[in-house]
Amino acid sequence: MAVCLTGLLILLFERTPQGRRTRPEGAARVFAIEPGSATFLALRRGDLRIECRRVDGRWRIEWPIAARADRGRIERVIATLESLEKRETITPEQRRTRSLGLSDYGLAAPAATVVLGQNDRRRELCIGKQAPFGDLLYVRFSGSEDIMATDPALLEVLQGSLASFRDRTLLPGEGLRTSRMEIHSRKGGFLQLARQAGGWMLQQPVQARADDNGVVAMLDTLFSAEIQEFVWDPRLSLAADDVPAADGAESGASRVDVYELAPDNAAARVKVWTGGSDVGRELLIGKETAPDAGTRYARLADEESIYTVSSALMRTFDVSAGDLRDKRIFPFKPAEIGRLRLQRGDRFVALQRGGAAGWTIVRPIQADADEEVMADVVAALLRLTVARFPETAPTNLAAIGLAPPGAEVRLGKRPVAEPSAQPDETDNVPPPDRTDAYDAVLLLSVRTNGHARTWAMMREDGAPFEMAAEDVRAMLPGGLSVDPYVYRDRTVLSLSPAAIQRITLRRGAAEQTVERDGKGGWGSADATQRADAAVIDEILFRAAHLRAQRIQGGGGEKLADYGLHDAAAILTLGLRGEGGIKKSILFGARAAPDGVYAMVQGQDVVYVLSRSLVDVLTSPLVKPVAEPAPIGTAP
Repeated sequence: MAVCLTGLLILLFERTPQGRRTRPEGAARVFAIEPGSATFLALRRGDLRIECRRVDGRWRIEWPIAARADRGRIERVIATLESLEKRETITPEQRRTRSLGLSDYGLAAPAATVVLGQNDRRRELCIGKQAPFGDLLYVRFSGSEDIMATDPALLEVLQGSLASFRDRTLLPGEGLRTSRMEIHSRKGGFLQLARQAGGWMLQQPVQARADDNGVVAMLDTLFSAEIQEFVWDPRLSLAADDVPAADGAESGASRVDVYELAPDNAAARVKVWTGGSDVGRELLIGKETAPDAGTRYARLADEESIYTVSSALMRTFDVSAGDLRDKRIFPFKPAEIGRLRLQRGDRFVALQRGGAAGWTIVRPIQADADEEVMADVVAALLRLTVARFPETAPTNLAAIGLAPPGAEVRLGKRPVAEPSAQPDETDNVPPPDRTDAYDAVLLLSVRTNGHARTWAMMREDGAPFEMAAEDVRAMLPGGLSVDPYVYRDRTVLSLSPAAIQRITLRRGAAEQTVERDGKGGWGSADATQRADAAVIDEILFRAAHLRAQRIQGGGGEKLADYGLHDAAAILTLGLRGEGGIKKSILFGARAAPDGVYAMVQGQDVVYVLSRSLVDVLTSPLVKPVAEPAPIGTAP
């Protein structure tokens, strides 16, 4: 009853003119401090006492432990304090008028105090009761007799334990600013990585390219990891709750051993160098907190505090060198490739890409290469990956088919000219190796190891690894073919339809000819026949860009094998001009599975065209002037 009467008296007092201060427009603040300028914050509430200081832009807890503070949590408290408005001011005289004391406002022995400081200036705010019948909280500054009524939202931001004010980031840092990383784990032993101009590189236990995406993902996992639970901290002075742990580990040193957090017994250790610093920071991951708990003990080597973290962090860093190596065989971009050389035994094919000219075959023949085929070839090579890096690489290269290798793939980024030679008996002799001609050389074994894998090795590394045998078989046309005709341009003809003036089709002894009539049409020399405009338009359309399904090879003395020695049909296209240039296509025997052998007269290349295309190109050019009327039709 007394409490209610006191509350009613306070309410009535505040509703009277002498108990209310008229707020001017833009009410005064409780703390006269520039926003964002605070450098010190202290909170006392019951048994909880926390002191925090901002140093170099970072907030740290200085009491009762030395630890990183949760910046967001601290700044929410400070922002609330900075924005507190004086809604009412109650002077000592006004309180005496109503016989009210500090205890009536909960300020004789305040339940909480907050100290906000700026450099060396500090002010302590005592926090009292909430008004019983109003949205107000009573506060006053230490050393001041005036009581202020302000927003009770202050109480909400002051709630929480010491742990709620701590930064749960396990290890602050940024992957992009990390230059080195060392890992000790039970699976992989000691691993050392360094960032170089071309990306991350493994330096120990082997020197090799690292998987950039994998390393970046590891660093992202490390720097985003959060502390699950704060297990133990060294106190700045003995506190009531600083009692021995249940496992009997009373000191920090004994806890390090019990939780397996010493350098010689930790499950994993990760050390990173960030921001150009010469001093790295090391994380030690210890034993599981309990079977199937999903958490492990952890600590930073330069701090004594012990935490728990997710067991997933341990799985991230329990890796071997093979797990971190770049599994790409050729770490290039398609546009960078300017040279390619494929070799099997003594036979090879060499290709080079120029500027606007595109890809050309330079050995053993000189010819334009097919751009579509070469795009697929380059893409297939750049997709090749390592299936497995063995923990112990074999040293007897002959035993695994790499001395000599069954096949060799060379890629170069610089368009250095291939030594040229006229076709003769030396064409199948590889040119001398040149150290500046190719940037990467892959050696392949033709043997499998019983696991659908084959051995391979980069010549520049000298360390064998395994590739999927199926990848090797499927990576290039013809299964790593060294036949230059596999890569040759499949364009048979590329003519302007307007340049074609005369078309002749010969089948055996029968011959049909049509010519442009000067009126935009086509005519036949045989008065009984007329040109079939639809067939001619289709032939002109196809001749503009006639491509083969594939190139069978050079004709040579094998024309009879392809039915081209005595062709079944010949299509001749006469071109405009006094030179009387003609392009004749010879059509020969059937080619499996559904093609026809063909060649351009005067060239030594045998193509395979689709049967449907050949049917179009060998369709009759003319038809009778007067079609006979169907039987039974009236005259």
